[in-house]
Amino acid sequence: MNASGKPRHTSRRYGGLAVSRSVAHFLRVDSTVIHNGYDDDVFHLYPDEARRFESLYDRRADYINQSAVAPAAPVELDSGSNTIAWLGSFQYSSNTDGLDRLLREAGSRLRERGAVLRLIGSGATREQAIRYAGHPPVECVGYAPSLPEALRGCSAAVVPLWSGAGVKLKTITLMAHGLPVVGTAVGLEGIAASAALALREQPNALVDAAMDASEAELLDARALGIDEIVEVFSESSFHSRVLAQAQALAVARGESTRPR
Repeated sequence: MNASGKPRHTSRRYGGLAVSRSVAHFLRVDSTVIHNGYDDDVFHLYPDEARRFESLYDRRADYINQSAVAPAAPVELDSGSNTIAWLGSFQYSSNTDGLDRLLREAGSRLRERGAVLRLIGSGATREQAIRYAGHPPVECVGYAPSLPEALRGCSAAVVPLWSGAGVKLKTITLMAHGLPVVGTAVGLEGIAASAALALREQPNALVDAAMDASEAELLDARALGIDEIVEVFSESSFHSRVLAQAQALAVARGESTRPR
């Protein structure tokens, strides 16, 4: 934080122009600012984070960008499996609140459908691990050194979120690994609805959408999800957008865009 209570920034470079990343953890987004040698120039945020940005910095965002994930080799999809993946940090309350609601309201449905909910993520306390492992439909993996290995044998993934804002890295990470995703509107925020297997708001409906999908529907959702990642959320598309916007800013100011 600086003297005004606003988050500080650290810099990196894109095409010769300085780019800084906000260290505002409570934003929970990869916010960036193009400053090209100036203080307080142009910020890039996920669109739905603009209100939070304005309240923090007392100004509106001038440019918009999306989150990004590193490229991943899609895992082999097991369309006949009854295992559904859940991915997230156990230390983030929106994740665990959503998971708790899913198990509370749809635990019986999971058991009726013969489904297994595989929980993958870091930060679980001993109490959480014991509690979640006590649910018959739950397979609590916890931290997985290899995410592809942990996702092996799953037919789909579920993102049960009813709070939080911005593109969820867990959602695009699952899509990047080739898993069809069923999620709530919050879980799929900022992602084309066509890229998901299904959008459902009620816990039982989330379970049913994952379990009722045919092999063809799973494969279609997998392909559309991967396309969405490549076209919108890949590191290369992120870098291209940042560079293009930085260059446009420099041109508007009559400055050189040649690398320094």
